Amino acid sequence: PGLAARGGPPQPPAPPAQTVAAVRPPRPPPAPWWMKCCSCCLIQILLIIAYVGVFKCQDGRIFLMKTEAGLRSRLVGVPLSDRGSLWRVSEAVTGFAVQLPLFILGYGGDRLHYYDEMHETLGDITPFVGGVARHKYEAISEILASQHQVRGQYLGARIVPDRCMVPSTLIYLSTGENHSKMRAYMKRQLKGLAKNASQPLLPEPEDVGDFSLANNTAVKRSIVRNLWKRLFDEEPSKATEDNLNDYFTWGGACVLGEAFHKLSFNLILRRLDVIRAKALEDALATEVGAAFYANIQGQLQVSEAEAREALQQLVDGFMFAGLLGTSHLVTHTLDRIRSAPNL
Repeated sequence: PGLAARGGPPQPPAPPAQTVAAVRPPRPPPAPWWMKCCSCCLIQILLIIAYVGVFKCQDGRIFLMKTEAGLRSRLVGVPLSDRGSLWRVSEAVTGFAVQLPLFILGYGGDRLHYYDEMHETLGDITPFVGGVARHKYEAISEILASQHQVRGQYLGARIVPDRCMVPSTLIYLSTGENHSKMRAYMKRQLKGLAKNASQPLLPEPEDVGDFSLANNTAVKRSIVRNLWKRLFDEEPSKATEDNLNDYFTWGGACVLGEAFHKLSFNLILRRLDVIRAKALEDALATEVGAAFYANIQGQLQVSEAEAREALQQLVDGFMFAGLLGTSHLVTHTLDRIRSAPNL
């Protein structure tokens, strides 16, 4: 009882508390540099695949087209006088990040498919680059038939560099005296432009057997040779033909505008400088080209430099509208025929 009163038998003293030291596990060795590079490359590849995938599916294209239209609407709404550096940067970013990839990756560069879907998705009038695009036949016909048209140095609504076409090119000039004089002079001087100036096609080279089965390269070469003969009344030399054939590779980039060429360090323009200079000299070496250059100085009272620029305008138009335009029509027509030859 006495022990109970005192709380029971005495307890042994508690052992001293043990101090536990925290020990960090050793750090794993850093990944080798090549593994880090591979990881970064893999992430970038996955992002590119996802980015391209958006352009390849119908829903993705429609989403991007509507998104781009919304961005363009805000850009177009800014008055011309207020379009400073920030506007130009925003327009360029929208073009290169959305519109250009959408056209090339989403529609494979097929303008008909691209514009048809734009019309179907967005309506009769849509924002386009720094302005608007109109899609109704009646509206376009009214513009083309107008006797008073205001024009500028644009293709595809983008400013065209002078190294693609000279600033005095007819398609840049508004309706007026200068435009009318140059048109009249070209009609008088260039007999090959007359509607009744049809000529038989030149014989094809020996390496083209059955022309109905020829590939597009052979077709384009035939277009080069026949259009040059039609306009300058001389069959082009092999060197002239080869130079003009190079224009098919580089000339279409003129529609991408000044901003594109500045960002690409003018690499394409440097190639076009060579092609255009060679084509000008080849044209001047023909009787038709030499007469065009000589007679314009007296008839329109222009300097030698202005006469040379006028001939360059003729050559530029021959290459861009003549070669690119005609080849686009002919090759696409042949593709349609080959797709259903029995029809």
